[in-house]
Formats: sequence, structure tokens, C-alpha cells
Amino acid sequence: MNLVEMAAASISVRLPDGRYVFRPWGAFGPCYLLTPRQRSIRAWIQLAFYGACFAAIWVHPPYPIDTAVLAGFAAFIVASHLLHWLYTFGLAKTDPPARLTPEQRRLALAGHTRAIGRPFVWIQLVCCTLFVIGGCWMALFLGEWLAGLASVALFGAGAVLAGWQLWLARRTSEKTN
Repeated sequence: MNLVEMAAASISVRLPDGRYVFRPWGAFGPCYLLTPRQRSIRAWIQLAFYGACFAAIWVHPPYPIDTAVLAGFAAFIVASHLLHWLYTFGLAKTDPPARLTPEQRRLALAGHTRAIGRPFVWIQLVCCTLFVIGGCWMALFLGEWLAGLASVALFGAGAVLAGWQLWLARRTSEKTN
């Protein structure tokens, strides 16, 4: 698993012509070009940010949900947006690329799967499925409907995505053989 490539893929997209594009505000915001070096530097910064967030969660676990957890969540959102804004400094603006075709999106997702490795995607699928089961258990047996349904929705989406990634990776490897 290449963590730097995984982080780089989460903040930039490689277009079919080989250019890297950074769109910090989504499909309707400005579009910036990245060099491979700029992409790598931003990926390392993103990994450091995730590491700091993990350390903060380690120090103050998010259960029970209290004011400090909500403040930490709000700080994460603000810091994440600030970081994406800082990433735009020194980048050249460009016209938005043409919308990716479904096949190009599938190839990009298969490339992401190769970058992180199939075993890691399997681990994601198993963990997400366990959290979905745990969310159902929370809702049905503990009466924690809001937390349980939130867990089912969030990790259910992750399980579907991981399953789709594994299916695409298998399909693309069958085509190459």
C-alpha cells in the first residue's frame, strides 16, 4: 500500500492526458494544475494532517458525544477547508476538464485500488460491514437509533464502495490476462 499515492489521489485527479488537477471546492469551484512534485508535497501534508487528527482522537475518544467532540469535529471541518485553501497558493488556474466518462471513472477507481492494494480494500469491506452490523445492533437492542442509523448509513456507503472497488479491480485484471 502506498499511503502517499492514496493521499495524493484523495486531493487530486489525474486526467487522461496525464495532467493532475486539484479542485478544492468540488465540481463548481476553480480548477488548478498540479505538478507531480506539488502533488507529492500536498499529499505528505495531508498525511500529517490525518496523523494529527488521529492523535487527537487517541487523546480524546469520541464517546460519549459531548461538547468537546462536537467542537473537535467543527475544528476538523474548518481546518480541512483551510488546508485546501492553502493548497491553492502557487498553483496555476486552468479551465475545468471535460467530464470523465464512466469508463474513465472506473479506471481511476481501479487505479486507486491498485495504489492501496486489494488486501487493504478487503479490510475496509470487512470493517465497514462489522460497523453496519454494530449500527443495527445499537439501533435495535440499545435504542440508540440516531447513532445506529448514522453508523449504518456511513459505513454502509463505505462497504458498497469497497465492494465496487474489488469488483472493478477483478474485472480489470481479468481483461489484462
